[in-house]
Amino acid sequence: MATLNDLPPEIVYQMFPSPSLREQFCVINTDADLAKEIQPSWSSALSLSRTCKRYRHMLVPELYRNVSIHGSNSFQKLKCFIQFLINNKDIALNIRSLYLHLDPSNTETKNFTEADLEWSHWAARQSGAPSPYYLWHSEDGKLLQMSESRRSRTRILHLGILLEIVLSRVHGVQELGLAVPGGLFCDQYGPWSRNELDGLLWRGEPGPSDPLKIQTFRGVQQPLPNIKMLAVRPSCLPKSHPDATITPLDLNHLLHFAPNARSIFIASRDGQPASPLDTNSQWSNVTCLTITETFLGEQKIRGMIQGCASLVSFKYLNSRADTYVPHWPVSPEEIVTILREHQNTTTTLLTLCLDLNDWYRAEYEAIRSLSDFNNLENLWVDASTVLKKVKYGFFSRPEKHKRLTHKLSTSLPASIKRLHLAGNEPQVRHNMCEVLTDCEKFPNLRLVELEDFVRRFPELWDPNEDDSDEDDADQNDIGDNDGDLTFSAMNGGGGSYLQDGDAQEEDIGDINKDTNLSYQERFIRAGIESPSTMCTLGALW
Repeated sequence: MATLNDLPPEIVYQMFPSPSLREQFCVINTDADLAKEIQPSWSSALSLSRTCKRYRHMLVPELYRNVSIHGSNSFQKLKCFIQFLINNKDIALNIRSLYLHLDPSNTETKNFTEADLEWSHWAARQSGAPSPYYLWHSEDGKLLQMSESRRSRTRILHLGILLEIVLSRVHGVQELGLAVPGGLFCDQYGPWSRNELDGLLWRGEPGPSDPLKIQTFRGVQQPLPNIKMLAVRPSCLPKSHPDATITPLDLNHLLHFAPNARSIFIASRDGQPASPLDTNSQWSNVTCLTITETFLGEQKIRGMIQGCASLVSFKYLNSRADTYVPHWPVSPEEIVTILREHQNTTTTLLTLCLDLNDWYRAEYEAIRSLSDFNNLENLWVDASTVLKKVKYGFFSRPEKHKRLTHKLSTSLPASIKRLHLAGNEPQVRHNMCEVLTDCEKFPNLRLVELEDFVRRFPELWDPNEDDSDEDDADQNDIGDNDGDLTFSAMNGGGGSYLQDGDAQEEDIGDINKDTNLSYQERFIRAGIESPSTMCTLGALW
């Protein structure tokens, strides 16, 4: 009779699966709820690991392969995490997925003290991480005394120190997601004189006399060559906070940690551009680029795209239903032109999402054609960007159908598998089904989503397929669904699937369950859609 000790690893992993913390990052409201969710499986696996050394060696690396630290009280959580990494070097090297929310508000703890910085300095030395010299006396090695008026600003500086220490310990990480305050990586103090520094941070005590010691530690940390995906969004500070927006310098330094990243997800806030300063030298491996809440002009977005390799996935998602934007710096046609001119992107591009707020849709130039992107499979666009010329004019129904057929057949490549038209024009919808079910023109099309309501979040839209190791894309092939074409019509609170001409009413929530959400894109939106640290998926729909 087989004993528990004889079970192969595959069965043990299924009995006690590792709790996936990152999948809970955006769907659970509080840390207490998160603990209730993961504690049973976590405790069971840890208990099993104590039964024998074999199970311990087997399970512990799996338990800590994915790590997410979020919610409030970031300082204490990061401090405990760093101590854990120092005490468990093997586990630290086994971490593959790391998501950190750095919240400088830290309302659950007492005032930030010099002792906190002193511990961080000790941990930095233990980890081989850099630490800012200008915080210390040059004579006796003791901390300078902070001015009360500058403790808040130094809290952000302290978060940067803790982040440096963490990154110095997790050399095997492949996914890095960071929610950070603005200015975390800015060289704010290095070029200043001693007197200026005293006036900014400190009160009544002399600092180091050597100008070389008055410097920032930013950018000294060695890069992590194994990182393949980097997601960056603002932390959940109030919009009025001076550090609520990520700066270009922040992005530059974050990209320094991930020189080999192939997927980049960037979110900003309220239209403040957060594009890096030195794109071409740091984005040369990027094949999947997602930009949301970052309103860029034509020149800036051209520079970002040209800095990448031939793109497999490109998403420019600057539309929000609850935000009034006075203008659009770049039109859909301009973006498509930039993509068309970039290396081999017309051949490599599989996924394109362009969601532009349709307040001023009549003012921007529509997309003429995407037919030369001959491998494009997944497309999300505002209906007006491809149907603008069909919309206007008083034409008969046959003439509208003729014009629509011509427009779609010349605008979309035959390779298209999934199509989402946001803000769909109702006057052409009745012809849409007949046109798109033409198997000769669109032999690969399997799913069409037509949307009427304004509240839409395309950054949550991710084709329902497996990841590809070849191109690290977050979009791949759509299943053929036994050859059936599915239409999904969404209408502000209700939805319907239209299959083979029959309408079946379903709840919009049930429809959305069939959509495989991209975790990286949920991560970068979590701090934008909700003022709290967490955000439920229901609120996003």
